[in-house]
Amino acid sequence: MKAITTKSIAATNTKPEKVKAFDEDGNSYTTSAGLAQTVKDTHKIAALGFMHKYDWKGEIIGGSVKGGYVWVFTP
Repeated sequence: MKAITTKSIAATNTKPEKVKAFDEDGNSYTTSAGLAQTVKDTHKIAALGFMHKYDWKGEIIGGSVKGGYVWVFTP
């Protein structure tokens, strides 16, 4: 089973805060932060964007870990 990890990327002087979703194979997807009312929902949006980009199918559930969130597929 594969998992998707999401982490916040801090804003810089020239770029806004982002959220990056990635897997263990180095595939990634990055989106703007603050797209939802909660931090967890913003990270879920990034995970769903990753799934769409790489054509992964299924339902996901996530939980917080140090430094971000991890998303796995439900049966």
